[in-house]
Amino acid sequence: MPERAAKQGGRTEYSPRREDHRSGGVAPPASNGAILHLLNALSDAARRGHEQLFQTVEELVPQHLNVHDVLLVVREASDWTLWNDSTPNRAGILDSLAGGDFSDDEHEIMFPDGMMLLIIRPGELGLAVSPLNGYPLPSEELAIIARYLEAAISGLSAVPMEALRQNIISAFHRVATTVLHSEDLPEIFFNITEVAKSELAADISGIMLVQDEHLVMQRCVGNESADTARLEMAVGQGIGGRVLETGKPCFVENYVESSHISQHFFSLARVEKVRSALAAPMKSKDQIIGVLEVWRRRPSTFSDEDVTTLETLADLASIAIANASLIAKQKQTMRKLESANDSLRQRYQVIESSVDFQNQLMKCVLNNLGLDEIARAAGEALESGVFVFDTKTGMRSQYGANRLTSREIGALKVEYAKAPTDDAEPIELSFESTGSSVITQRISAVSGQSGWVGILNPSGNREWNLLSLASFSITVALHDMKSQAGAAALSEKTSALLWDLIDAPENVRRLAIDRLRELGIDMSRESCVVLCRIHQRGVASGPDSLSDRDLDIHRWLVRDVSARKHGAHEAPKLASMRGTEIAVVMPWSDPGAAAQLAEDIENQVAAIMPGVECSTGISARCHDPFKLVECLRQARLASRVAEMSSSKRPVAFEETGLIGIMMGLQEGTSFGDLPKNTLKELADDSKPQARTLRETLHYFLSLNCHQGNTAEALGVHPKTVAYRLEKIELATGLDLKSHEHRLLLELALKAHDLRIETL
Repeated sequence: MPERAAKQGGRTEYSPRREDHRSGGVAPPASNGAILHLLNALSDAARRGHEQLFQTVEELVPQHLNVHDVLLVVREASDWTLWNDSTPNRAGILDSLAGGDFSDDEHEIMFPDGMMLLIIRPGELGLAVSPLNGYPLPSEELAIIARYLEAAISGLSAVPMEALRQNIISAFHRVATTVLHSEDLPEIFFNITEVAKSELAADISGIMLVQDEHLVMQRCVGNESADTARLEMAVGQGIGGRVLETGKPCFVENYVESSHISQHFFSLARVEKVRSALAAPMKSKDQIIGVLEVWRRRPSTFSDEDVTTLETLADLASIAIANASLIAKQKQTMRKLESANDSLRQRYQVIESSVDFQNQLMKCVLNNLGLDEIARAAGEALESGVFVFDTKTGMRSQYGANRLTSREIGALKVEYAKAPTDDAEPIELSFESTGSSVITQRISAVSGQSGWVGILNPSGNREWNLLSLASFSITVALHDMKSQAGAAALSEKTSALLWDLIDAPENVRRLAIDRLRELGIDMSRESCVVLCRIHQRGVASGPDSLSDRDLDIHRWLVRDVSARKHGAHEAPKLASMRGTEIAVVMPWSDPGAAAQLAEDIENQVAAIMPGVECSTGISARCHDPFKLVECLRQARLASRVAEMSSSKRPVAFEETGLIGIMMGLQEGTSFGDLPKNTLKELADDSKPQARTLRETLHYFLSLNCHQGNTAEALGVHPKTVAYRLEKIELATGLDLKSHEHRLLLELALKAHDLRIETL
């Protein structure tokens, strides 16, 4: 016989105990539903006698509790035998039990081969269980079945047994059905205490749970004092404390006279008139979690059957508590999973909507739509106002019924100024004065920072707004990059054509116009030429005044100039550089647009190369692109004047007057076009009215601009002279009150009359 180990809590283990090296790991624990189903089946079988009960145990326990085999064995003399001689000795169970000498206080006996013997009736009846290959035995569930069998068997004599105690079985069945399906601890405690009080003929029943190494009353029925319902016990105090200390059931027949328990609660016992009490431990995984206790107000003795009954109820309470905790955790887990699922579903919907939004904006870029169309698409999709700022917080585009006010734009400028240049984090801002709110983000492009985008009064959740804002920002950046790339590509193509247009023979200029038309560049509108001549400070301008590196930088500058807008004005049509001259042909909208472009070019040159100076001239406007060659001549003359001027500002050709003509004479400029460019339709000899107006202008200038003397010399009324002079001003665009303009008209008349082509 193997050597015995020390006893622990009524359970004996033989040693040495082998380590479990079998494959398979831990068997899945039996569910509470399986235990309940098994107890129901055993209850039904017990009503038909012990033979049916034993047969049901051996048949159903292996099916429900993950064990290999179960046999009921009886003690005859010193040997264990099968209760039914016709039952085969399955799994060699009797061989393992042969020669076993077990004491009466042993409840569970483990064998080296993994088999377990549960004592149902000491010295009479046992339940032998062999393990399922690879899994440990479910000892807690088997202990419940053993105690249930003990309660179901009446009498303490050897088998066969007397009639079953149907009332206790029925009570167990009712309470098991209730508590194993409940997660409500108060309901569980109520049912357990009521059954314990009823089945053990007690006057008071209570359940106490371990809290901070103390037993604390959770539910009490039948008590007269409120102190009983608030009862707390430390280890070793009273019956409950003794159970907590030993881990075994405990009872006293005379409470206040017992020497086996402490006297901490004798006064309360006298108040409650308690005479006898019984308590059993509630265990979970070999740990005591509480105590189930009953009290009687009469002297009495608790039988072994009473102890078993209370232990069974305590076991059911332990399982119910664990089950309630498990159900609560399962529900909590389900709630968390549902919440996580809802969150993921919402996030998926946000991401899906964001992808649709991004695709919609990308179609605008792919279809070459402008920034206003992109802003419109974004605003309609977001159902909010949107806006796009440039780097200087100038409004590039805005869409929506609600627009930013000047005060709101000012507040945004302040926030933008605070933001680091490398920070792309969104800014959220509310305006108390208007009740509006804005979420805005910097536009980051490969070429650098290119402004801000924003949503005014955003709707929807914050995550959707942030994703949408990022998509809007990316789309605007792509649009800008595409525009810059397209402009740069077009600039490369048109750079060479520009000089063919403005500084080449007639046939080459015509070919250049045709080629520009094929590239989609309309030259039919009025245009002017802006010419910037660059040179080292203090050095006269010339073809060799700049290094190759400087020229490369300025060629890059040309591409930038050709693609950008200047305030609210249109982008220049053509820009190019040859030698030290930057030439730009731009639409004529007003003189301020050309002057602004000229200043921008000079400022960029000064910023890039501090040692370089610019002299910029602006031509007069031209209706015919074929005659832009004359505009180039005018812009060059104006740039020469600007170079000599101390003001160092761009100069328009109209400002040069006689100085420009004199400088043109120094360079041998042809006078052939002077009458036509100055007198315009008055230079047409085929029109009699033109000759009349020239004659009137000649007398007016030669007679010291006196209208009366002019009328007398012409033999007409003074009002007629006044009318003719007004028509001359309208035709030439010059002011006869201006001395400079009068000199220019007189020189043009002389050149026309004398037919001077060159000087």
